[in-house]
Amino acid sequence: MNLDTELVQLETADLVRRANDADVVYQFKHALTQDSAYALLLKQDRVRLHRRVAQAYESLYADRPNDFAALLAQHYAQTDDDAKTFEYATRAGDAAARVYASIEAITNYSLAIAAAERLATTQPRQLIDLYGKRGRVLELAGQHAEALQSYERLEALANERAESALRLASLMLRATVYTVHTPLHDSARGDALSQQALSLAHELGDAQAQARILWSLLLASQWGAGGPKRAIEYGERALALARSFDLREQLAYTLSDLAYPYLYTGQLAHARALREEAQSIWRELDVKPMMTDNLAGLATLYRVGGEFDKARAAAEESFAISDAIGNAWGQSYSQVMLGILYADLGEFDEAVTALDAGIQRGETVGAVGPITVAAAALADLYSFLGDLTRALYWAHYACERTETQVHEWAIWTSATLARAYRQSGDLKAAEEALKTLPDSLAEIYETLPPEGAAPTILAKAEFALA
Repeated sequence: MNLDTELVQLETADLVRRANDADVVYQFKHALTQDSAYALLLKQDRVRLHRRVAQAYESLYADRPNDFAALLAQHYAQTDDDAKTFEYATRAGDAAARVYASIEAITNYSLAIAAAERLATTQPRQLIDLYGKRGRVLELAGQHAEALQSYERLEALANERAESALRLASLMLRATVYTVHTPLHDSARGDALSQQALSLAHELGDAQAQARILWSLLLASQWGAGGPKRAIEYGERALALARSFDLREQLAYTLSDLAYPYLYTGQLAHARALREEAQSIWRELDVKPMMTDNLAGLATLYRVGGEFDKARAAAEESFAISDAIGNAWGQSYSQVMLGILYADLGEFDEAVTALDAGIQRGETVGAVGPITVAAAALADLYSFLGDLTRALYWAHYACERTETQVHEWAIWTSATLARAYRQSGDLKAAEEALKTLPDSLAEIYETLPPEGAAPTILAKAEFALA
């Protein structure tokens, strides 16, 4: 068969066309023609052609296989060559994740996982790595339920293979979904999974896993049973392990989140130092999603300390990085912090615009924490400006979020609602909303973030005066 002659005939028949390319490249004119031609091939012919194409790419571009990893993974997947599919799909997933191309990363990690599960030579650590990477991308894309399903599949795989390391990884990954502020947030469930994981990690003698689990317990305690004091105990143990094994990423996670219980117990300077150390590590590792999250958290700490210029600079940098990488969670969190800062400085139009934008962006990825903070801030702002219809709308909006998701903040959103009712003159409704608030000021301080504790205490005081 003369290929040039065949191509000319196909071009004459208007089935293919020569692409405007320096190389000799032909394309089908219509996708349906391509699909029909492919369907007519016998299976063994398809396999043979896919293999030849893949081998040609490997030969021609041996010096830069990562550039064609996604294409090679697709071709090898059609040849049932699981080893090659696993290799190239993993490379393609890593490359896509580095540039925050979520759909491509998820697709390729899923292809790699399927191939890895069929290979008899796959090690548990390889499966753990792949499931963790895919889950992380799913979480960053706001697909928390899908991430949880993936981690549950890892648990099933652990049972099938009687592999304790896989079960430990599944427990840790699932615990994180429940302990961070996602639409699936459930401190009690996160704590229970973490306790199971900690017991198994002790049994396996896995100190590095213990560092991660103690961090999850810090998160679960911060918003659940035990409160900030218990969270600090877990956090300090996690820090000690992370430092002793030089676990840089885990150290940064722990430093970031340990700042909050220290803040809630009145240790602002120490909280800020922890977050600043974490920021230096995230910059060193160049993990941009966590840089943005940490910067927005730093903005909170600077604001609480009255350092508004530093707070604004941190929030603006957080938004700029989030915007550059398309991280909707970071965009939401940083916009909300900017909105609160604008309100503090009396720039009310800018505050409303930023808070609205933060809520809209947060709704696309289930950024429950930022959305709740923004709604409560809008309720307080509109109350201050005398627009009580809008104030009550946003107060109810915040309450709805804490009823179904961030349960631990319900006392704060109830206080926000009480303040709006009190200002509108409906003292009966205000009193009803205040019934859920603790009598102890210490409990309020230890349970809520600063932006929640202050208005909660004010609500009680304002009602008493009224």
